[in-house]
Amino acid sequence: MEACGTRMRELGVGNADLLPGVKVDADGWTRVVELHGKGYTVFQN
Repeated sequence: MEACGTRMRELGVGNADLLPGVKVDADGWTRVVELHGKGYTVFQN
């Protein structure tokens, strides 16, 4: 599980608010592009 650090700051959420093992990415969209380049598919609702 990964969380967007940018959005966390906007919402006032800190690392201590997350469950153990959740990775915080500096920017979620950058991570999405990286994963897409590796062949992952993005599902949005």
